[in-house]
Amino acid sequence: MPLWSQVCDDLRRRLNANEFSGHFPGDGELMDGYKVSRHTVREAVRRLSDDGLVVRERGRGTRVISPGIEQPLGTLYSLYRSIEAQGYEQHSVVRVLDERTDAEATGVLGLADDEPMVYLERLRRAGDRALALDCSWLPASLARPLLNCDFSRTALYGELAERTGEATREIAQMIHGIQSGNQGVVHTMEDGVSQVTTGVALAHQAGEAVVSIRNSAEQVVTVVSTITTALQEQVQASADVAANVEKIAAMAESKSQSVRQAHSTALSLQHLAAALERAAGLTVLEAPVKAILGEATVHWAE
Repeated sequence: MPLWSQVCDDLRRRLNANEFSGHFPGDGELMDGYKVSRHTVREAVRRLSDDGLVVRERGRGTRVISPGIEQPLGTLYSLYRSIEAQGYEQHSVVRVLDERTDAEATGVLGLADDEPMVYLERLRRAGDRALALDCSWLPASLARPLLNCDFSRTALYGELAERTGEATREIAQMIHGIQSGNQGVVHTMEDGVSQVTTGVALAHQAGEAVVSIRNSAEQVVTVVSTITTALQEQVQASADVAANVEKIAAMAESKSQSVRQAHSTALSLQHLAAALERAAGLTVLEAPVKAILGEATVHWAE
């Protein structure tokens, strides 16, 4: 087991035993106490923070997060009993307790707009910690006896049970109807969350498809670039071949002109030899002239 995990487990044990209710030790104290490095201490405390047991604040160090008050759904709920059951001393500061009319409250309870209501507003505290601002609306016809109650250390439903008897059951039925409606809202919200989760999954799949399309497009661009480069090289090679063909044609033309000049010269020599032969009556030149003519004919044939 990693060293930070061992430190984390021991700190969690000590937190459960309320050992750090007044002060959570800093990094230096933990390093000295466990004989470990700063990195090990910070990793252990980070894991506790991830679990919601402590919070690290810049400039203020690390403090313990007090456990929350669990609030059940779907039943008549008494914050007073819930706080007391978890070991806290419950105390309420009564800010308002009177009889009045309120169209919004009566509308929620399905009563006439002008129906008198008992309004109770309390600042709820667990020990020395402010917990909630509790606002309660009750039909005055049922809850008027509560106007003389001291709600600083008592539960609303308990007082209703004591002072109103049958009226309490009617109020409980009314509250149960409201909570049933709330449960329907909760189910609707859960369905909405499920739909959002599905939408997120589909969006993730769409993102993966877009990435795949982009990769394929990049591959196509690479292939097209390769083909373009090959075509450019082929065009250059064709240009080189054309230039070589032009050079060969020029050389052939030059050789053709040389051959024509040699042939013309040979004919001139032949005519000159014939003229000399006629003029001098000599035949000794016949063989050399014919030899020259024969060589010229061979060059022309080539």
